[in-house]
Amino acid sequence: MALSSDGQCDITWGGLVIDVEGYLEILDLFRFRYDPAVLGLIAERPHRFRELVNRLESHLDGHVDDNAVDRSLKRLARVNHVTKAQTRSGNNKVRVYSITHEGRLHLRVYHAFIDAYRRIQQDDERPASDDQTA
Repeated sequence: MALSSDGQCDITWGGLVIDVEGYLEILDLFRFRYDPAVLGLIAERPHRFRELVNRLESHLDGHVDDNAVDRSLKRLARVNHVTKAQTRSGNNKVRVYSITHEGRLHLRVYHAFIDAYRRIQQDDERPASDDQTA
C-alpha cells in the first residue's frame, strides 16, 4: 500500500494499481439499491409515488417495499436530484416527483458506469483469437 502523489491511498495488486478512494466513491454511488432506478424512471417523466413503485415492481418482477422507495426519494430530494410537488387528483392530494438538472447530471454518471460495464462484458465474451493479430 502506498500514498499517491495527491495523498490518496493506492494499493498495488497483481501489477494493477487500485485507487482506494475511487473505489469508495463508486461504492457510495451504489450504496442504496433503488436510487439509480428511481432516478432513471423519474428522468423519463414526472411520476406519482404509487406509479413509481408499480413501475419498479414491473421491472424487477417482484415486490418493492414502499418504505425503501420513500427513503430513496427523500435521499434524492435532500441532494437536490428530485423535487416533490403536490397536485390534486380528484379530492386527493398526490405527490409528484420530477428530476432536477443536478439529477440529470448524476444520472449521466450511472449511465457511464453501465456503458463501461457492458463494454467490459463484451470484451470478456470475445474469443481470445479476436484479441491477437496475425
